[in-house]
Amino acid sequence: MKKIYVSQINNHLLKEIEESFLLRKISIKQTKNGISYAALQLEDKTGSLIAIIWDENIKEGFLDLEHKIVTVKGEVYINPSNNKHELVCWDMFPATEYQYKDYVRGLEEDEINRSFLSLNKQIHLVKHKGYRELLDIFFKEHEQDY
Repeated sequence: MKKIYVSQINNHLLKEIEESFLLRKISIKQTKNGISYAALQLEDKTGSLIAIIWDENIKEGFLDLEHKIVTVKGEVYINPSNNKHELVCWDMFPATEYQYKDYVRGLEEDEINRSFLSLNKQIHLVKHKGYRELLDIFFKEHEQDY
């Protein structure tokens, strides 16, 4: 269950957190000194947050997590150049337990549809036929809630 929302991130300044967010965007960039990093835009139903993952912590497959719910581990700080809260992450992985409504409120219709299409693809990867059918029924019945 989600404990920290973007709107509450200022309460966690200089603290380590482990929390899930919608990974809206991810791109690999470089500093002026040539150091690579992943620039992330994380979101939930309360807003968005900029985050970075430095080169030594970037793992294969990170770019494939875009538009998915991810769990990040990192530390909250204030960026001195714009005086905004940001997150320096040292790990990111797909979230396993979450309530979709914590992330999708306020999304555009095409974004919601894309998210459900992604979820539907994941459901069809479940090998056990009974579980797959149960998941399919559950999410089709609750799709109108979003």
